[in-house]
Amino acid sequence: MMLPAYASKAAIATSGTAVMELQLARLPCVVGYRAHILTEWFIRLRAKSKYMSLPNILLDSAVIPEALLSNCTADRLSMLLKYEELAISQASLELKAYETVSNL
Repeated sequence: MMLPAYASKAAIATSGTAVMELQLARLPCVVGYRAHILTEWFIRLRAKSKYMSLPNILLDSAVIPEALLSNCTADRLSMLLKYEELAISQASLELKAYETVSNL
């Protein structure tokens, strides 16, 4: 038995190609990335980009919400996911309204 194409409404992923795959599948996602305090210090010291997810780095814009390092908590991820789902449902409603108006 095959699973449906969209088995979930949104996803949490680490930075990397998983986020690109989620974007290609048009599945809303949030990036979460946590590290040891020394690793976090080193990343902050040496990082050249203000983003960690590949789509954000490529577009140089915060297209995908990110909860990084010390900001990566369960509450923060939950809030970002709820916001992302709300934004998607609002965009869906706007698209339906546009289609309805354009058919008049």
